[in-house]
Amino acid sequence: MTRHRRHFTAEQKVAVLREHFLDKVPVSDLCEKHGIGVTLFYSWQKLFFENGQAAFTAQDKRRQASTRSSPSSWRNTSS
Repeated sequence: MTRHRRHFTAEQKVAVLREHFLDKVPVSDLCEKHGIGVTLFYSWQKLFFENGQAAFTAQDKRRQASTRSSPSSWRNTSS
């Protein structure tokens, strides 16, 4: 009997992590509920924290791009 690998979307992974961080559900309970291994949970957590900075960096880049592209009439020129 072969086991089929399940694939989780990014949204599903974040939802599992959120259950642990916000709802304080123990890792062992989450892993049992979702049918994943503890090692997999911790690898998702590691990736989440390693890439968390990208969310803020992308937002900063969007903010800088919108500032550069805004017309000069939008800026306060009374100085």
